[in-house]
Amino acid sequence: MKREANSPSHQRLSNPSELTNDGKYVKVELEKLITIVYVSPMAPSYFKNVTESVVSKYGLNKEVIKPDLYTLK
Repeated sequence: MKREANSPSHQRLSNPSELTNDGKYVKVELEKLITIVYVSPMAPSYFKNVTESVVSKYGLNKEVIKPDLYTLK
């Protein structure tokens, strides 16, 4: 059963002014939230470089790892 947007239970669960069509905005510190960025071992080889560029663009000082599933270290 779907709740009505103006029902009392909906109002208790969230502040409608904080919601968007994509969800609720939550302010976070990415440096604390992200420790390491992993790229799928199945991703194309260039994808690690692209990911490193995005991580750098947004000022995150995080390691980007693309593990090799077939090599034990």
